[in-house]
Amino acid sequence: MRTKQLISGLNNSQKIRFVLHDCNFEMECQVSDVQKISNREWHDAVWECLVSLANYRNRSAEKGGILACGQSGQWNGKNVQVDLINY
Repeated sequence: MRTKQLISGLNNSQKIRFVLHDCNFEMECQVSDVQKISNREWHDAVWECLVSLANYRNRSAEKGGILACGQSGQWNGKNVQVDLINY
C-alpha cells in the first residue's frame, strides 16, 4: 500500500539538505525522514520551512513561473535553510 504524500507538492522520497544555522547542524535526507528528527524544535522548524517551500512552489507553478529549489528563513526561532537535491 502506498504511503500518503506528507507535504503537498513534494514527494516523500525527494532528497533534501537542511541546515540549522543556530546549531551548526547540516543533514541530507528525504522529506519522509524529517518526521524522524528527535529534537522537536528542530523538527518543527525544518517542517515549517519545507511546507513554506512547497506552498511557494505550488503558487509559482500555477502562475507558470520558475520553481524554487530552496528556502531559508526563521521558523520557530531557528534559522533554517532547506534545499531540494536532484529535483
